Parts: sequence; structure tokens; C-alpha cells
Amino acid sequence: MSPRILAAVFVLALFVALLVLAPARALAPVLEERSGHRLRLADARGSVWSGAAGLSCVLPEGTSVNCGRWGWNLVAENLAQGRLSLLVRREGVDESMLISWTAAGLEMEAVAITLPAALAGSLDPKIAALRLGGRLSISSQKLSGKAGQARISWQKMDSGLVPGNALGDHVIDVVNAPAGSVFTIASASGPVVLSGGGNVSPDGKVTIDAVARVDPKNAALPSLLSLMGSEFAPGQFRFRLP
Repeated sequence: MSPRILAAVFVLALFVALLVLAPARALAPVLEERSGHRLRLADARGSVWSGAAGLSCVLPEGTSVNCGRWGWNLVAENLAQGRLSLLVRREGVDESMLISWTAAGLEMEAVAITLPAALAGSLDPKIAALRLGGRLSISSQKLSGKAGQARISWQKMDSGLVPGNALGDHVIDVVNAPAGSVFTIASASGPVVLSGGGNVSPDGKVTIDAVARVDPKNAALPSLLSLMGSEFAPGQFRFRLP
């Protein structure tokens, strides 16, 4: 074997070794950049292929919320299919997802996770101003940037502007396509009834056209909904972005 080939084999072996032994903390800057600085890892242990770390969700006002500790493991059998897959699980609760890198890009499968609803404020300053809270339960059988479907259940929606007033449970169904994402909004229960939808362009621009209905006799909620948009009928408000 020629010295040139030996050198190439050595460099390749060194690269593979560094990749396999890369510490878990190497994932932190990647996740933060890909999430638009909305997600951060802390106290990362193990390697990029088998490890665990604490997850912090960064809210629009800059504060951080503890989103649990998550572990991940390489799914070795998927390598033969040309898929670099990590099974990600949240410690202590039944939440997980399979993340795969393929020739076509990033894919997520069997998604069942929960995040703080305040993250929705990152979409637009108008949404952030409503100081919405609750939990976002996200589920999907298969999802990528250009295909797939997901359901987001917004549970126990509330607002810091009207403490003590529940806004109900709502459902957002998302369909991804090469031209962007399309979503519909519907209510499951509660005093506020939402309907409508919108889309997200490939460059991240959000468009929403929705209607919120509430009993006009409720003293607190109409004043909150008036911050979302104009009242076109008693107890009915239209919310549009941009």
C-alpha cells in the first residue's frame, strides 16, 4: 500500500474517531443556531451519539424555562438504509421522537413532545404582546421541512394580561409542502372559540387570518381579544398577520 493511501486511511480513521467520540456539548451550538436561539442545551453529558442534556426554552422576553432533561441514542440499524438516526427521549415522562438525517434532509418521526406555549410569541411581536401561556403538545407520524403533517394541541391556553381567565383548549393542524406550511386553527373547548388558519413561507414569514368568538358579557376576555384585532360583531374579533 502506497504512503499516500496509508495517509488517506489514517486521516479517514482519525475523522471517524473524532466524530464518534465528539462530546455531547458539541450539539449545543448546533441546536441553538437551528432553533433561532429559542432552544439551548445545558449540562450535556456523553457523546453526540449517546448522551443527555437539560433543555431550556428561551421565551420572547429573553427568560428561559426548564423544558426537562433529554437523552438520545444512535439507531445503528438505520445506517444501512442511509439514515443517520437518533432516538430522543425526555427523562421521566412519555415523550420522544426519532430524528434522522438523510440525503433529502432532516426528518422527524413518531413525534410526541410538549413545549411551553409561550414560545408561540417568537412567531411575531403581536403574538408575544398577548403573553399567551399553556402547553403545546406536538404529535406527528412523519415530518420534514417539505412534507408531512403535525397536530399541535394548545392545552390550557391563558394570558398574562388577564390572570385567572382560562382561554380553553385549541388544535392547530399543520401540513408541510415545498412551498411552505399551511395550518388550520380550531377550538376543542373553552370560552374562546377560534377558527381560521394561515401559512408559513420557506423563509419563515407567518400569515394568519383567524376569528375569535367570545361571550360579549364576559368582562375580561373581549378586552384581551381587542388587542388581537378589530371587533366586527358583538364578541367576534378578527386577527390577521401581517
